[in-house]
Amino acid sequence: VLKNGEKVAVKILKPQIEKLLFNDFRFFYWVSKCIELFIPNIKRLKLSKTVEIFSNISLIELDLTMEASAADELAENFKNHLNYRVPKIYWDLTTKRILVLEYIEGIKIDDISALKKQKHNIEKITGLRPKFYEVDLKNSVKTMQCFKDNKFDGIIHFAASKSVEESVSMPLKYYRNNVGTMLNVVDSMLKCDLKNIIFSSSCTVYGQPDVLPVSEEAPFKRAESPYGRTKQICEELLRDTASANDEFYVIALRYFNPVGAHDSALIGELPIGNPNNLAPLITQSAAGIRDRLYVYGNDYNTDDGTAVRDYIHVVDLAKAHVSALNRLINNKQLKKYEYFNVGTGKGHSVLEVIGAFEKANSLKINYEITDRRDGDIEIIYSDTKLSNDLLDWKSEMGIEDMMRSAWEWQKQIKK
Repeated sequence: VLKNGEKVAVKILKPQIEKLLFNDFRFFYWVSKCIELFIPNIKRLKLSKTVEIFSNISLIELDLTMEASAADELAENFKNHLNYRVPKIYWDLTTKRILVLEYIEGIKIDDISALKKQKHNIEKITGLRPKFYEVDLKNSVKTMQCFKDNKFDGIIHFAASKSVEESVSMPLKYYRNNVGTMLNVVDSMLKCDLKNIIFSSSCTVYGQPDVLPVSEEAPFKRAESPYGRTKQICEELLRDTASANDEFYVIALRYFNPVGAHDSALIGELPIGNPNNLAPLITQSAAGIRDRLYVYGNDYNTDDGTAVRDYIHVVDLAKAHVSALNRLINNKQLKKYEYFNVGTGKGHSVLEVIGAFEKANSLKINYEITDRRDGDIEIIYSDTKLSNDLLDWKSEMGIEDMMRSAWEWQKQIKK
């Protein structure tokens, strides 16, 4: 680093612990904060030939020779400048260009500006600032142009309408938005020679399974809602495309029920209008936004009569995507089209989730039992052996962790 014409050496760690610390992104973020304090005019921190972190801080090459004890001391000294914990990531993906497709229906222009500002919160957590493209995927021309202008190494396709209840009353919206946009995405990928996609699928593709826990070997049954059917159709579309094209690779991740928020409370779930997921309904009830929580049905064939789902922490879910990206980009797939369950392998009833929230946060929830909701299935939870073995991934956080992080996020967005 050149500062006032003088060369400044920055030494970090000795080679034998290089791999360990490369996988601990928090350490490098602390280093960046350290440098930021003493060299405020620099613009970019380069950690190695393959890892770059963009911060407020000309170019720094780190000499990997610092003693481990000194590295630990440095981290300890500067971690207090952060008020959140940065999660581990796979550093070899930070040089890849990954396009994340997300659905933002119903967001006003002012909210779009606020959404763009979330880039800064993502940067605080990861050290990397994403670029925001405002493109309607239903517009095939603009979708194609975005893909043509950027050579993406992979695409994560989250963009879809996702309310089971709404899909029952508005099926055409779901087929148009979920299936129609998938056609545009796949067509643009093929024409722009983009070959890797991770699809946000769902356990709804199984319908009400005959065997529990449900494994990837379970056949698709008739979905209980148009939402579930759109997921089945999209998976078949991707399967057929991979079969017909030599350079097209897919991993479908069949989510069970994602809940919770990042433990920094910087990012989380913010539904537009009435939430359809259990966790925000619970947190909004606890926050006084709703006077009560409605529990849809207590006459199911379960221990307490309420529906049972496999809830997974969103951070565990995010890590599954990183594992899937590594598998795609490093050509580790056994087949061109692969699919994995992403859950915990444990089922929790609605009343159990309410109880977990109350225990984790020392709060009481006012709830009322009401009629069943159209499109809901009775019970489902996952067999995750395949994803544990082939993705080298496993969920780590329990239901109380999920409920605790969800409440911290709710308190943050009330400010």
